[in-house]
Amino acid sequence: FFFGHRRICCIVMPVKLHDASAYMTLLNNCDLIERPPTPEQPLTRKEQRERDILASKQAHIRAREQEYARQLQSSKVRSQRKLEAANAQKAQELEHQYTALLDARKEGGWIKQLQDEVEEHDARQLRKQELLHAQWLDNVFNPIQSQINGQIGTSNPEMVRFKRHQKRELCGLKPKAAR
Repeated sequence: FFFGHRRICCIVMPVKLHDASAYMTLLNNCDLIERPPTPEQPLTRKEQRERDILASKQAHIRAREQEYARQLQSSKVRSQRKLEAANAQKAQELEHQYTALLDARKEGGWIKQLQDEVEEHDARQLRKQELLHAQWLDNVFNPIQSQINGQIGTSNPEMVRFKRHQKRELCGLKPKAAR
């Protein structure tokens, strides 16, 4: 074979094939479980160091798990206390509102107070209307009426009789006999 300017030579050698079933049988019969060293077999430094590192890591993991469990438990306790405090506060507010409503109902309550205020307002409005009507009578109606009466004159006896007669007819009374 030629690759560029170099020459590579391949030598073909005969390869002996082995029976794989014999190897498989041997592997199946072997015990692959590591056994702890016996007291007669001391650990090497490397094995001891690895064992110490593993034990240290396991102890560190256990300590962290215990710390996380403690933090979780304390968090649960704090959350439960906050929830209980919030529920107690809500219950206290509801109790306060309920007692205020009961007290208001016993005293006549806000409905009675509102009714009294409405009645006072109506009375003020009626009084205001009465005063306005009285002013109108004094300033407008009475002066005009006196002018009309002055123009018509009530001294005419025939007019007076005629007015009485009209009033009696309107009221449904019998007219008096002529005198």
